Amino acid sequence: MSQKSAPKPSGFKVKFPIGVKLVSMMALLLITSILTVVFLATKLFSDDNTAFIQKATSDVAAQLASQTNEYIKTLANTLTTITEFQASQTKGRSVDFLDQQFERNPEILSVATWRKGDTRPERLSLNPKSSDIKTFVESVKPSDRSWEGEPDLDRVTFNGTGYLAVSFPLAVENEKQVVTSAVGLITAERFVQIYGKKGVVTSYLVGRKGDVLAHPKEQLVSQGVNFSDVPIVKAMLESSLNNNQLRFEDKDNLAYLGAFRQVGIAGVGVISQVLEEKAFETANRVKYRSLLVAGVIMFLAFSFVYFFSQTMTKPIKSLVELTKEIASGNFAVKVQPKGHDEITALTHSFKDMATGLAERDKLKETFNKFHSKEIAEAILSGEVKLGGSRQRATVFFSDIRSFTEMSESMNPEEVVQMLNEYMTVMVAEITANKGVVDKYVGDAIMAVWGVPMSKPNDTWNAVKACFDMRRRLAEFNEGRIAKGLKPLKIGMGLHSGELIAGNIGSNEKMEYTVIGDTVNTASRIESLTKEFGTDLLISADVYGQLKDRLIVEPVSASVKGKADALTAYKVKGYYDENKSPVVIETPYSSYEASHSDKVVHQKKSA
Repeated sequence: MSQKSAPKPSGFKVKFPIGVKLVSMMALLLITSILTVVFLATKLFSDDNTAFIQKATSDVAAQLASQTNEYIKTLANTLTTITEFQASQTKGRSVDFLDQQFERNPEILSVATWRKGDTRPERLSLNPKSSDIKTFVESVKPSDRSWEGEPDLDRVTFNGTGYLAVSFPLAVENEKQVVTSAVGLITAERFVQIYGKKGVVTSYLVGRKGDVLAHPKEQLVSQGVNFSDVPIVKAMLESSLNNNQLRFEDKDNLAYLGAFRQVGIAGVGVISQVLEEKAFETANRVKYRSLLVAGVIMFLAFSFVYFFSQTMTKPIKSLVELTKEIASGNFAVKVQPKGHDEITALTHSFKDMATGLAERDKLKETFNKFHSKEIAEAILSGEVKLGGSRQRATVFFSDIRSFTEMSESMNPEEVVQMLNEYMTVMVAEITANKGVVDKYVGDAIMAVWGVPMSKPNDTWNAVKACFDMRRRLAEFNEGRIAKGLKPLKIGMGLHSGELIAGNIGSNEKMEYTVIGDTVNTASRIESLTKEFGTDLLISADVYGQLKDRLIVEPVSASVKGKADALTAYKVKGYYDENKSPVVIETPYSSYEASHSDKVVHQKKSA
C-alpha cells in the first residue's frame, strides 16, 4: 500500500507558545495549596479527635471494669456470707439475718446451694419480695464453670425479664472436685446504674460467650441478645490481652471507635464504643467550614484566570473532538483549526493523519473479508512472516450430512442462501469461543484454535464451541422446519497436535493457512461422525487434555491414509464446577449411522 505523506501547512508559524499561556495556570497552584492546607488541617484535627475518643473509650472501659470488679466481689462476699449462714445458723436466727441481708441488698432475689448431681437445691434463701418467682428460682442451677472451681456470671430470663445468675464453688472434696456450689439470682438494676449511657459513649458488659449481661438498653438483656459476632466483642473473646482499642463496623455497616477491658472475674468484659459519625461530628463541621472558605477563594481565583484560559481551552476542545471522531472510525473530519500556537499545529497534523488512517482502514476492511480478524491484524502488524512456523493447535472440521443429495433438489441461489445462513450461525459460535475460521470448502468449515497466537484454554474453547454449535443448530433447524424446510444434520471433528501455520503459496498468490498431519487427522475424525451416527467426535489427544471434564463414549475405526486405527470419542456433555454431569443433546446430535467412504472397515470398540 502506498501511503500519502502528510502535507505540511505552508507559512504556519507559532506566535503564541503554550508555555506563555501556561503562566495563567499558576492560579491552579493557589487552588492546590488551599486544598492541601484544608486537607492537612482537617486530617490533623481528625487524628487528634480520634486519639482523644480512643483514650476516652479506653478510660471509660477501664473505669467501668473496675466498678464491675468491685461490685461483683462485694456481691460474691455477700452471697458467700448468706450461704455460710444457711449452713451454720439455727433456722430462726438465719431467717432474721437473711432478711437483713436481703433488705440491705435488694437486688439479690435468692441464694441457693446445690449438691452436685441433685435436681433440686439443698438450701434456698429467698428474698421476701421475690416469692412470686420461687418456682423459677428453684430451677436456676450453678453453671458448669462453677463445678470446675471457677466463679461465673450468666444471664437468665423469666417472663421477659432479664436476671443475672452468679455461680461460685463452695465445697471441694479432696481439694480436687467441687461437691457443692451456690448460685445467687440478682436483678440488673445495679448494672443498669453502672452502664447507663453517659454522653456519646455507649458501654455494656458481655459474658465469656458474648451474651449481653448489662446494657443501657435493658431489653437487650431480656431478649437474650448475643454479641459474639460483633467485631470488638469477638476480638475481646479471642484476645490474650486484657484490653485493646479497635475501629469496627457492625452488621448495618455503621463504623465505631471502641475499646474493651477484661473485668478479671468470670471471663466477663466491658465494651465502650462511640459511633464514628458522632465522634467526628465536630471535625466534619470544621472541614465543611474550611471547604466553604476555600471554595470562595477558589471561585475568585478561577474567575481571574478564566479569561486567560479561553485562548488555550478552545483549541484543546477542538482537538479532543477531532481525536474522538478518529477513535470512533470517522476519518472524514471537518475541523478548521484557528490560532497560531502548538495546539493548532497539532490539530493540522491530526487532520493529515486522519487521511492516512482512512486509506489504511479501507484496506484493512477489505482484507478482513478474506481473512479472520485475528489473522488479518497479525498479518497487517507484521507478526506473521512469509513462510510457516511450527505451532501446537486444535483443528476443527465440520460438514453437512447428505449435502450433495440436498443440493441436487435446490437451485444454486437457494444453496448459496442456505449455506450463508447456516455458516453465519456456526461461525458466530466459533468466533465467540475465540476460534479462527481458516477456510470454507463447499459446505465444510475448517477452524483452528491456537493460531496465529495461542490463548488460554484453546482446546476447551474448541470443545465448548462445538457444544454451542450443537445448540444453535437445533434453533436453526426449528426455523427451517417452521418454513417447511428439512432440518440439517452435521458432523464435527476435533484434533490437537503440532502443525505448520503461515503464509503458504507462491510469490503471486499466498494464503494464510495451517497444514500437517494434525489437519489431516482432524478431517478423518470428522469423517467418522457419519460412520458412528453422531455430530461430534474428538481425538484421543483432545480427550487426554480434558478427560476430567468431558462425558464421552470411545469408538475406533481404521481410515484411509492411516496405518493404525483411529480412536475417537463421542462427546455427550461435560462436568460442571461441582462435578455434576451436564448432558448436551438435541434431536440432531445423533442420527442413523451410514457408511463413510474414508473408513476402510467396520467400527469396533476401543
